[in-house]
Amino acid sequence: MEVSNQTQQALRTVIQNCTLMQLAGAPSGSYLDQDAQPHIAVDGKDICVVRCSSFGKVFHDIDSHCSGAKYTTHVFGLQPCAPCRVCKPSVPNLQWYNQLLAIVLVLADNHVPIPHIALTPDDHLTADMILPILPDSELYQEASGWELNRAVQVLQKAIKQQLACEQQKSC
Repeated sequence: MEVSNQTQQALRTVIQNCTLMQLAGAPSGSYLDQDAQPHIAVDGKDICVVRCSSFGKVFHDIDSHCSGAKYTTHVFGLQPCAPCRVCKPSVPNLQWYNQLLAIVLVLADNHVPIPHIALTPDDHLTADMILPILPDSELYQEASGWELNRAVQVLQKAIKQQLACEQQKSC
């Protein structure tokens, strides 16, 4: 697929002063790990990491010991699973992550570099004060499983490049 220079320039203009998280409308404290999974830090605690038992029917707050649940996991690995009624863990709203993946696909398909990716909570403290610049998520079509996997692979590659660049301090 041929990409026009005009499209590339327009996308570069839109993203020039934004992080990827800001473009997706992610809340403050949001960041991605090296596997491109989303995280949200609230009061110094990652609410996307929870505890579950080996039965896996209920998940618990990471600090909770109400059930003896000892396995930590990301909330993405919990389907179907319900929050504990005793410790009442926070249930993160990760709708912004779908938007982020859609943005990554648009940028990758148009050969535009991925903007800075927040890899720690401190990388993205002011994002909820800046409105997303790209169109609302309702304008994006639901991505297929293959497209989502492709977006995650593009993100993982961009994260590795960003980390390597930061280690060399050449960026």
